[in-house]
Amino acid sequence: MRQVALLMQFIRSIRSRQWDLYLASLEKLCIWFFAYNRLEYAMNIPEYVARMYRLRDTHPSVWAHFEDGHFTVKTNTVPFTAIGVDQAQEHVNKIHKGDGGISGITNTPDVLLKYCLSTPELARLSKETENMLGIDNVKRDQHHDMSRAKVTRKEKYISQMKDVVSKVNPFGDPQPKDGSEEKLVHLTKKRDYARQRSPKYTRN
Repeated sequence: MRQVALLMQFIRSIRSRQWDLYLASLEKLCIWFFAYNRLEYAMNIPEYVARMYRLRDTHPSVWAHFEDGHFTVKTNTVPFTAIGVDQAQEHVNKIHKGDGGISGITNTPDVLLKYCLSTPELARLSKETENMLGIDNVKRDQHHDMSRAKVTRKEKYISQMKDVVSKVNPFGDPQPKDGSEEKLVHLTKKRDYARQRSPKYTRN
């Protein structure tokens, strides 16, 4: 649960454009990169965090720019919808890519370079054309997860989960006092499975 909470904190820092929270949560994630043997992240993320903190002294204007939330990309006024720069680049690539993506050209350096250099300009022209013709994306004034349909669906899932968990009582006594047989419960399929006590898997 601590890992999940930390990941949620990191996502929140990007979505809400909080620079200090972003660095703090990324710094706390470093220990898990070592724990899970993610060597590339373990080597590069601590150095990245250290370099970002140095900006406060070496480049105060850049630090102030990041504190204003400009380390993320936000294209609308809907709260909690900012994304990282790498994700924003994928949105730009999506405009230019077809169903096949860039498969088949990655082995040709000249063709790949031409694609990378032309994509931002072609994406800009495509966006301006949509605006000119009035076929731009629908403007939203609230987060997409706050729509009535999604809220109703989530409340339904929560209610179903509560019904299953309340019958299992996972936070109660693991050893039934009435002598009844222990059961394993599949939360998604809502099935009860009797726990088989086999000597093969029992330690003396």
